[in-house]
Amino acid sequence: MNSRVDIAEWVIARWKARGIRIDQDPGFMNLVALWTGGTIDSDEMRRRYAALQRERRHRSDVER
Repeated sequence: MNSRVDIAEWVIARWKARGIRIDQDPGFMNLVALWTGGTIDSDEMRRRYAALQRERRHRSDVER
């Protein structure tokens, strides 16, 4: 793998093979676009995705 795009495609394919369609998550795919474009690094991508997951859990809890 030579590029961030290659890495992203490989990771997405691995998750898809396991039955998890992360490529259908607009929030995640936005982060992938930022990372593959060089706007953010992998640590920032992880931080932002963790924050996105926390926000989703909170929103889900509030809606109950």
